[in-house]
Amino acid sequence: MAEVYEKLCESSGAKPQVIFEANSIIEASELCAAGLGATLVTDMLVQSWRWKEQAFFFELEEEVEDRQLLAVCSKQRQLSLAAQRFIDFLRAD
Repeated sequence: MAEVYEKLCESSGAKPQVIFEANSIIEASELCAAGLGATLVTDMLVQSWRWKEQAFFFELEEEVEDRQLLAVCSKQRQLSLAAQRFIDFLRAD
């Protein structure tokens, strides 16, 4: 996401004063929902938003490259129910 953000800033001429960068998209989203900044998130995160704090989302007009999600697991181990449901969720999109 950082690369997407940098490209959007460059193409628009924006020069934000970044004072903190989160380590994950979930962490960044939670900070934003608490009123501590702005971030870019995926459509999947917006559709599955279930946190206590409600965030304000809007769609970018600029075209952003699609991202590919992969789920990798061992053939020798059975998946947990949670892992199987997560893979089912990824396949449904």
